[in-house]
Amino acid sequence: MGAVRSEDPAHGARFELARGSGPGVRYAVEVRAPGARWATRAHLEGGGWRLEPWSAEPPGWVAARVRRFLSVLRARHAGEGAPAWPRKVTRWRPAPGGAGR
Repeated sequence: MGAVRSEDPAHGARFELARGSGPGVRYAVEVRAPGARWATRAHLEGGGWRLEPWSAEPPGWVAARVRRFLSVLRARHAGEGAPAWPRKVTRWRPAPGGAGR
C-alpha cells in the first residue's frame, strides 16, 4: 500500500492497461484503489493470454476483473479483420459490496 495520490479513486478501483511496443501484444497493467496499487504485465499470445506475477497480490475481485478485461480484449481484437489493438484501456469498477477494496 502506498500514499493516496490524485489519480487514486475515492472508492472502487481504476484499471489501466497500456500496450507495450515490440513484437507480440503486451500490456502493462496497473490497478489503483484507495491507498493501494497493483501491477503486472499481460502477454496476449496464441489462443489466450498470460499474466506475469503481480507486484503484490491483489484482492480476488481485482484479479478477476483483469482476467475479464484481457478475455474481452482478446475476443474483440485477435484474428484477421479484427480492429487494431488499443494503445490504452482505462476503466473504473466498483468493489463488490461498495467497499473500497
